[in-house]
Amino acid sequence: MKRLNIYGRLIAYLKPYWRQAVLAYAAMFFATLLNLFVPLVIARAIDQGLESGQATALFVAAAIILGIALVRALASFGQRYFG
Repeated sequence: MKRLNIYGRLIAYLKPYWRQAVLAYAAMFFATLLNLFVPLVIARAIDQGLESGQATALFVAAAIILGIALVRALASFGQRYFG
């Protein structure tokens, strides 16, 4: 019961800042979701680039990973800015 009371007080304190809280959690979710795509890109680069011997597939995968890192950095900034 005491835990519910604590959560109720926390929600009451958070109520004036609900927009910032929603944006911070959305940015955190988006940054975490982007972390899941990096292994998929690496797997595809290994399957297509190394097996076929095409260096362009590896360069494309590297560019995609850099793009994911940039977007993830922006999402992390948004999380800290709104959080």
